[in-house]
Amino acid sequence: MGVGIQRPQLHTEARQALLPHSKEAEAQHQRVRIVSNKMFVNNVAPKKFFNGQVVNVN
Repeated sequence: MGVGIQRPQLHTEARQALLPHSKEAEAQHQRVRIVSNKMFVNNVAPKKFFNGQVVNVN
């Protein structure tokens, strides 16, 4: 039996919503990380998950 990480529901929903944007940035050979409800591209957070939708931070 394995042990898995249990994330809060908000983080799971944010990850699912940000994933298409993440794949698009990775296709352009950029470094992408998703931390909590924010997506970092080359250490800058251009998008975040807020109130059930993805919004631009700028």
